[in-house]
Amino acid sequence: MAGVARLQSLCFCACASDTSAGAASVGPGRGTGDRTLAGAMAGAMPDPVFRADLRSADGDVNVELVGELDVSTADELRRHVDEIVAADGDVFVDCSELTFADSSGLDTLIRLAQTLREQERRLVLSNVRPIVRRAIDVLQISDLVELE
Repeated sequence: MAGVARLQSLCFCACASDTSAGAASVGPGRGTGDRTLAGAMAGAMPDPVFRADLRSADGDVNVELVGELDVSTADELRRHVDEIVAADGDVFVDCSELTFADSSGLDTLIRLAQTLREQERRLVLSNVRPIVRRAIDVLQISDLVELE
C-alpha cells in the first residue's frame, strides 16, 4: 500500500511540476480554471462564409457560389432552390469562388439537379476547384450535373 501512495505522489508531482520549459501541465497541476463555454469557444474556428448570387440571363439562370458550402451553410443555398426551380431555362453555376463543399452542401446541388432533370433542364457547374471536384467524384454525382 505504501508503494501505491508513493506512486500517486510521484504522478501528482510530475503533473504539477513547473512548465516553464514549454511542457504543458497535465492533470491536477496549474490551469486557467476557465471551464465556461466562452472559454472553450475562444479557440474555435468562426462559421464559414457562404453566398449564392442569382441572376437571369438569356432565358437561363446564372448562379455564383462564394465561400464554403457545407453542413453549416447549405441552408443558405436551399433558400434559393425554389427561386431557381421556378425560373426558366438551364442553370449555370460558377464555382470559381467556391472554396470547399462537403456532402451536406453537395446534397443540395444533387436535389436541385434531380428536380431540374425532371423538368428537362440542366445543371451545369463551371470553374470547379480540385477540392470540390474530388468531393463530387467521391459522391459519384458527376452523372447528375454537367461539368465545364
